[in-house]
Amino acid sequence: MSDRIAVMRDGELLQVGAPEEIYLEPANRFVAEFIGDPLINIVPCRVSMTAGLARASTALHPNIEIGRLPAQAGSYLLGIRPHDAHLVDSDADGAAATTVRFVENLGHEHILHVDYGQRLLAVAAAPYAAREGDTVSVRLDAARLHIIDPHSELVLTPERARAAA
Repeated sequence: MSDRIAVMRDGELLQVGAPEEIYLEPANRFVAEFIGDPLINIVPCRVSMTAGLARASTALHPNIEIGRLPAQAGSYLLGIRPHDAHLVDSDADGAAATTVRFVENLGHEHILHVDYGQRLLAVAAAPYAAREGDTVSVRLDAARLHIIDPHSELVLTPERARAAA
């Protein structure tokens, strides 16, 4: 594998960087959706601002602290990689209960497709962690979420260190 890659679309150079950098910090929605397997989840969210700090609200997670965001309050898209959504105990901070609709068995891991408002959210899990029809609790790793402007499709990078929770 190369130590630097370039992502192009219709002859336009969108982003150049190390594979991990492009995966963790995509420049726009196309790059976020192009890089990574399983594919990134894209769900609508509402961003509110309080004292310069952004909070995102989604169908199941009403209060996700994002940090300082170079944006105004409004409607955005939230990119969530399946490995950044975690099964947790129902009483864990940030947990939201949902139903497993179907499971992709990839052998070494399973991808659970759970109800998330009007769409499904893919969640990477250990094999046999849940079955179709099970109720599970999901928490999102706030430090690894991507806020996407729905008009420009640019990923807005919060002013905070991006570290795993």
